[in-house]
Amino acid sequence: MDTDVPKSKPPPLILRGILDYLALRDKLIEIIGANNFADKSTPRYLKIQTTDSDSYRSLIKYLKDQNAELHIYQVQWTIH
Repeated sequence: MDTDVPKSKPPPLILRGILDYLALRDKLIEIIGANNFADKSTPRYLKIQTTDSDSYRSLIKYLKDQNAELHIYQVQWTIH
């Protein structure tokens, strides 16, 4: 395995129907830590970008357990 290849961030998660952003943000901080995600909100959705795969998996598990309206982008691999 080539350890010189930089790790890419997991794909972003798109959430719709967020009624209480502050409560969600507090829960994300509790679950994955304040420094392990960034978010951007628009009137239609909330985009969450995690910093590593462990945070990504923990966040997906939590959101699925909450039956959140969630869209997950699929990672596309290119092998040369």
